[in-house]
Amino acid sequence: MVAFAPDQGKSWLGRPDVDTGPGAGLGWVGFRPIDQTMSLPGRKIRRRLRQAATILVITFVLFLVVSWGIHFHYYYQWEKYWSRSQEFSWRNVRAAARYATNWSKLWNFALLGKPRQVRWNYYVDRFKQAGRRFYRPLPPKYLRLVPNTEGYLFANRIRINSHGFRGPPIDPLKRRVRVLCVGGSTTFGVTTARRDRPYPEVLQDFLGKKFEVINGGIYGHDVMMNFRELGRKFFPVEPDVIVIYQGWNDYDLMIKRFVARTWPDLILALQIALFQGHWPNRAEFFYHRFIQTCLARGIAVVLSTFAMEFNRHSPERVKQIYRRWMKGMLGKDLPFILGVIDEHNRMNRRLAAWYGLPLADVHARLDGRARYFMDWVHLTQEGRHILARTMYQALRPLLPGLLDRWEKRRRTSAGQTVEPARPVSRPNGHKIAGHSKVF
Repeated sequence: MVAFAPDQGKSWLGRPDVDTGPGAGLGWVGFRPIDQTMSLPGRKIRRRLRQAATILVITFVLFLVVSWGIHFHYYYQWEKYWSRSQEFSWRNVRAAARYATNWSKLWNFALLGKPRQVRWNYYVDRFKQAGRRFYRPLPPKYLRLVPNTEGYLFANRIRINSHGFRGPPIDPLKRRVRVLCVGGSTTFGVTTARRDRPYPEVLQDFLGKKFEVINGGIYGHDVMMNFRELGRKFFPVEPDVIVIYQGWNDYDLMIKRFVARTWPDLILALQIALFQGHWPNRAEFFYHRFIQTCLARGIAVVLSTFAMEFNRHSPERVKQIYRRWMKGMLGKDLPFILGVIDEHNRMNRRLAAWYGLPLADVHARLDGRARYFMDWVHLTQEGRHILARTMYQALRPLLPGLLDRWEKRRRTSAGQTVEPARPVSRPNGHKIAGHSKVF
């Protein structure tokens, strides 16, 4: 304990005390701590406690500095890995430093033993962080793109135009045939390198200058959400054809049976059950609604199958990466999940045959080929090129009719007399029999 003694009329600041009367030495101003009254063992103990405290503080600061340096090193390497570039970039340095300064991450020692798992977590966190710049959540689980915003995903710059779509501004005069690509994040494009482009922009190169391709992909959206976006977002841009690439986001809809709440929905569900022999799940029902709504407006539809990085025949080392993660996220084992995706592809083939629609067989081109994937569903730039080429091959039978309609529409707007335009695609009747071209 520190002892105090009177200071003989001097304050602790070295000035004479103002109060020099009796009892003046009882106040704090008239006292100072002195060590002379402490015994020798007590002074040694106090000195050692101070030394121990100093060592602990220095050790803690060194730990933070070293931990920050280790994390910065790993994050900077992963920034270069996902950016697909080994060149020095201040953007990568700033991103790695900002992420390493998150103190909650400094205690993540798993990167020393499982760097691949932490690299995956870093990729997911950066993807979510980038999405907050141009996505706005809406209940229950919708996302909306904020018009006229932009942001970076690693080294790739993402721009949202005034209509709320990713990509360049949309021509207000509609002087070209308009193709709308609908889907989730695989359509929106998880582009990380500076020169990466989503597959709708690559499809634009295949189609040429007479076509305008719009990227209608929204992160996390399934076919039900895209169906409800038809009237609000998709139909106002007046597409001539809609290309659908869905799969993983439809998982929850695939495992739930459809429950009709209105008479038209019940009638449609009964028709599906009558001609297909089973009650539809929610995904199948909304696919029917989506297709019928588009065809009623004279909009052609192109369906596609879905591809993943792994399948039943993939090496165990590839499946092991996602086994535990999917078990925790979906509560199901990989065989069950792969079975749901296979059923989704069979469903799309049935829908294409029923309505006589073109089908882009992406599953046959990409499924199980890990070198074309960044993760379990998102593609590399080479994979996006193959996806765009597959979509283009499915669109080719429709191109003459689309160009014919566009030419007649152009002549009509110029005041010339033309014949009535024939529909590009029509249903095959209410039966499963029919032929759909697979590309």
